[in-house]
Amino acid sequence: MRLDIAPRRLATPPGEPVALAVEISNTGDVISGYTVRVLGADPSWVRVDEPQPRLFPGESTTVGILLSPPDSLPAGERRIAVQVRELSGSRRTSVEEVVLEVPERRDLAVTLDPTTVHAGRRGTYGVFLENRGNTTVAGRVVGTDPERRITFRFDPPGFALAPGEHAVLELRASARRRMFGAVEARTFELRVDDGRRPAPPQPELAPVPGTSGSATAPVTSHALDAPASDGVPPDAMGVLVQ
Repeated sequence: MRLDIAPRRLATPPGEPVALAVEISNTGDVISGYTVRVLGADPSWVRVDEPQPRLFPGESTTVGILLSPPDSLPAGERRIAVQVRELSGSRRTSVEEVVLEVPERRDLAVTLDPTTVHAGRRGTYGVFLENRGNTTVAGRVVGTDPERRITFRFDPPGFALAPGEHAVLELRASARRRMFGAVEARTFELRVDDGRRPAPPQPELAPVPGTSGSATAPVTSHALDAPASDGVPPDAMGVLVQ
């Protein structure tokens, strides 16, 4: 039996199947059957078009394998193997390795709850983060407002989420309110800074009163700390009514 597989390395675009061609040659002198299996992959995303071919002596055939990995497959290299077992003759078994290159799919959902807070000087929100992609996402959330009147404090100041994980941050938004006049609704935007675009350094943390020098307060973020939007919609929006 002779076995050849092409390609040996292939990329797996999100949502698209990829194909392998397995060429089997009967080098023996009797008719032989074969079984074709894929090892190291969930059977639900593997399809073999002819899992048990039969060949005359000297005959060859090509078996197609279609791989449809789920979007949740972790990013990076994944090794699988194609096993072909001869059912007669020498009953030889051949195993050949194939490398799947799974690209990063970044999908971080950001939800602000509540979206509107009626407050005096300061309003408190919950920022819910959920990593729906296939790679770890780490960074911080920053806030901006058109008037640059609001100070944003996030606790904890940063996050690191593996695929499928979630986290909750507390946001305290504060601004000086009018002494007299109508109520003001201050809109603001939240964006995730994950280091993929240039951004000013994170502000230094101030010591928490009444604690040792190693303790720090949550990050205070102003409009100038936010990464440039480049026309990209914000990850979340909110309103502080004062």
